[in-house]
Amino acid sequence: MDKLLFCDANEEDLKLIETSDVINEIDDLLPYAGCPCYQFTNINEFKEQLLKDNQLRVDIVKEEELKVKIVESTILPSTSDKDIDFKYVYCRITSYLSNKATIKVTRSNPSLPLTNIELLAIYSKAWQWVYQEEEKELGNPGNIEGMLNRAQSYGRYGIYGHDITDLAYNGGSTIKIYNGFVHCKFSVDS
Repeated sequence: MDKLLFCDANEEDLKLIETSDVINEIDDLLPYAGCPCYQFTNINEFKEQLLKDNQLRVDIVKEEELKVKIVESTILPSTSDKDIDFKYVYCRITSYLSNKATIKVTRSNPSLPLTNIELLAIYSKAWQWVYQEEEKELGNPGNIEGMLNRAQSYGRYGIYGHDITDLAYNGGSTIKIYNGFVHCKFSVDS
């Protein structure tokens, strides 16, 4: 996984997403597994945690009930005639935020293939960045009195209801592939 840079998408970025042609759209890219709170420094560490998490689910739930096992693959099929470098990944984060966010992530080496697992890792880092930015601005608001739920913070994202460690990916996702960038949203539950 290459070095990543994070920022809020600006109006120009949002207009680009809105007006560009979608090359491919993929729903439900990965099965239920993983959490945005995973701490990792490279893609192999993330993949290890993801596979371990998935194996726990396989052990707990009857295997035939699982949609699919986690298999790493590039987000464009190898038979694609398109040779696309993905410099930007736009992560749409809406759950548990009063102010929905689109985070622009810049990859330092866009010519490297972008895999489904790396995409989820980037999305996880974007979630972490949102929490870090909000807490850098205002601090952690703590819990709602008498509950385990996170109190609302009133920063640029307005995080409420859950700490990042409460969240788990539920298998729902929408990935839109454009020429030069990807727009993704992975759904979470608590």
